[in-house]
Amino acid sequence: LRRHRAGIGEVEGRQGMNCHPLAALFPLMEGKAFEEFCEDIKAHGQAEPITVQGNLILDGRNRVRACEKLGKPVKQRQFETLCLSMSPEEYIWSLNILRRHLTNDQKAAIQMEFAEAVAAEGKRAMAEGGKKAAPGKPAKGLNECSNLSPAPPKHVTREKLATQAGISTRKIQEAALVAKTAPDLLPEVRAGNITLPQAIRQAEGRAEPTKRKAIIENAAKNKMVTVLSGIRGMCRGLTEINMPALCEACIGEEAVTWAKSARESARNLRVFASLLEQKGNGENETDN
Repeated sequence: LRRHRAGIGEVEGRQGMNCHPLAALFPLMEGKAFEEFCEDIKAHGQAEPITVQGNLILDGRNRVRACEKLGKPVKQRQFETLCLSMSPEEYIWSLNILRRHLTNDQKAAIQMEFAEAVAAEGKRAMAEGGKKAAPGKPAKGLNECSNLSPAPPKHVTREKLATQAGISTRKIQEAALVAKTAPDLLPEVRAGNITLPQAIRQAEGRAEPTKRKAIIENAAKNKMVTVLSGIRGMCRGLTEINMPALCEACIGEEAVTWAKSARESARNLRVFASLLEQKGNGENETDN
């Protein structure tokens, strides 16, 4: 605690500070919420110092804005004084994704941009690593005060990205589709101005006929993969059920109801599989 307090200081306004590019991905407080936040700081002072690394703001942009508006000095602390076992990028992510009231669509858009930014900087840092910087002028990148975490390996799946953000894989797939087909709409989703489905529809509407068809087809394929992956896991779970115990636990009416549900699901899957097989067999015949 003594070390933390020793690391806290005050500066007038921003004093040349800039926001870390990854922290800037998270939307700022606006409107009535920001006005009430300013009133609270005016009445009670800045309770929590902002966190910086060098001259980069990792956490506390709204506090800086409020203090600037009120003409108050900004309390700050250096990231290193926190003695955390995480990188600045992980710190930014953990604070913002948990603290803020974000929709799942916003989380998916932010996760996509966040992962891409870290991956791109990781590749740049690796490329720069082999070059010798001029004396006294080390190369600066996305985070000029520290080394970024290395780029995520290729095996980092959408499932892992979804787990990190606490959202469904489908949302990550939708965000990936928007990032691929209409990347300029991703910041709009991140800001909460539009939803991912709305962004996808906008991308479909302004795309050329051929591209629009590809967008619709990719969306359908992504949905199929998500649904069937879930079904496969559920079916695997059903095979692990203790059937004698289950039959003893279910009364006759329950057993009939759930058996009917299972048959209906199996029937829908057979129809779906038949349509896919027709597509596959048709292509095979054409190839022959």
